[in-house]
Amino acid sequence: MSENNDFVECHGCGEKVSLDEAIQVERGGRILYVCESCYEYDLDEPIALFTLFMPDGGRVKGIVGCYRYEVYEDFEAGARPNRGAYSLAEDLAEFLLDNLEWIPTDPWRGYYDIKSSNENDKWVKVDSDCILAYSKDSEELKKHADNLIETLLSMRVAVAQVITRTSNLFSSGWDLYAYKPHMDQLKNLLIKYKVAESRLKYRNSERFILTALTGKDPDQADECDRLFVRIAKRILSKPKEEVKRLTHDDLIEMINEEMRSINQ
Repeated sequence: MSENNDFVECHGCGEKVSLDEAIQVERGGRILYVCESCYEYDLDEPIALFTLFMPDGGRVKGIVGCYRYEVYEDFEAGARPNRGAYSLAEDLAEFLLDNLEWIPTDPWRGYYDIKSSNENDKWVKVDSDCILAYSKDSEELKKHADNLIETLLSMRVAVAQVITRTSNLFSSGWDLYAYKPHMDQLKNLLIKYKVAESRLKYRNSERFILTALTGKDPDQADECDRLFVRIAKRILSKPKEEVKRLTHDDLIEMINEEMRSINQ
């Protein structure tokens, strides 16, 4: 039993824990106190997964929790990672631990986001998107990701694909990061061009919105689904305060307007 009578609140579960028994974790310049249980089981439900791709063919995977991380070799890669790859993976994991932030959309739902990097960070965001699981859109996103990863590796730039957790079981955040010390001004400009080129080829905002709102691929959607999407887009385009004032009659009028537009 601890002889110290001072207690602190666990950052994870909120329970009181003796200061002597609390585990101190430094994150983003802050000292957090965590109980042994929250620390031990932190990686059971990770908030981020990543794969680091090295130009020499080596790959390192990682899982990141709220307070700690683990990195390990990707045995499906064509080459074994060297010590430098593990060092970069640990640097990336530390970067994610310091910058991952929970963004609530309401009291029960939300998602983890990676805060904007500053000029001193070693990792620079190349692109960002959302995975809609088991959909045609997610298949196209994978093609987009594979294309960009191949492009950066051909430029001898280490690149990391990061998947972040959301409260929706069927969606995840997707981010692609490049190792800044491997880049110069010319590579940076070329990468921006390649991202724009790849997005034009593989990403479709109308397909994404329809799938996100209905859970269906475009070829599965019927007229009711498309009507729902049109109305949802109108509502989402309005300021929040205006949305709160919408009445049942307003919604009925929107439906009638969209139906008249479709039938014209």
